[in-house]
Amino acid sequence: MIQPKFLVAALAFVGLLTTSGIAKAEANLYVEFGATWADGENVAAEFTTENEGAVWDISDLEGGKLEIGVDFGVFRAGVKGRIFDGEVDAISGVTDVNSGGNNFGTIETTDPEGPNALLGVATINAYWDITDFEAGVTSFTPFVGIGIGRAFGFMQAQGELGGVRRVDHRNDEGQAITGTVGALFSVGPIGLTADYEYIDTNVGGINAHTYSAGLRLAF
Repeated sequence: MIQPKFLVAALAFVGLLTTSGIAKAEANLYVEFGATWADGENVAAEFTTENEGAVWDISDLEGGKLEIGVDFGVFRAGVKGRIFDGEVDAISGVTDVNSGGNNFGTIETTDPEGPNALLGVATINAYWDITDFEAGVTSFTPFVGIGIGRAFGFMQAQGELGGVRRVDHRNDEGQAITGTVGALFSVGPIGLTADYEYIDTNVGGINAHTYSAGLRLAF
């Protein structure tokens, strides 16, 4: 977990740099949208109130992203939202408190109606465009960024435990901190982006490694 005091210091530093950047460059709006993927996660949570110590095994997550921001030249700031959808593949380590602590091992789940696992993340981000490699109207720009905001999670599953069909769901929310490394390839006001983003959340201890590709339109 990233310590809040280090994040505050980093955001303050980026804020100072951004203020300098604003004084030297004209601000332009941009919109970026695209597809995003996250590695599978294990979330510790009860599977019904009678079963403790369960771990929900979530498959790789797929989803989309949307960001609206302001580009000051070297520095950018934006509001970014992402939503991921996945499957609960299994529930492991279940201990039934009604059977004297009997451990049932892994429960294979079946798909209930509706989504099995959802993760939504909304953050305010600051970016540094490290440099521009230009050739005519085209350019290639690597960048790094940090962000802070909120994460929201939901998951549900059903499976047979002790001969009884059990159905349960869990939802949670908490702080989200992000770090991004990526690149932009642009032709005039239109650009293609690719990036890796690490998302550290207080939602079930999820620390997601995400990869995305997007289209950016500058105005």
